[in-house]
Amino acid sequence: MEELSGVRPPREHQTIARNILYNLIKELLNEGYEPFMEVQFDDNDNSSQSPDLLVEDHNGNILLIIEITKRSGVKKDKTKVEKIMKKHPMVNEGFIYNYEDKIWHKYTRFKIKKNLKQAKYVNHNYYSDLFDIDLRKFTSIKI
Repeated sequence: MEELSGVRPPREHQTIARNILYNLIKELLNEGYEPFMEVQFDDNDNSSQSPDLLVEDHNGNILLIIEITKRSGVKKDKTKVEKIMKKHPMVNEGFIYNYEDKIWHKYTRFKIKKNLKQAKYVNHNYYSDLFDIDLRKFTSIKI
């Protein structure tokens, strides 16, 4: 039997990712947005970044990304989100969720001239202005 290669996230990470994905689907799918887990930005480029979660519109534009991490991975994931948002200007919001401390971090775009947008870090923010949702409520499933 062949061994699977690569590092796999722990169960807690996977559970939180599943819960957020479930809640995003419930909230956004009927509005014309498609949430995904672990999808590459560019299907033609195997080296392209793949955030833990993303939401795209009906045209395939990725609008929001979420990274889920432990305390020790926050710095690395902040850098990852910054790089993705710099390379992909259609991404309007980027979040990092530190599940050990239950802290959200947010990057959002703001206008610097007429139509130019730059990503800006907003510390400890869990609210998606783009979709008008409180992401703190999405880390668990309420049935």
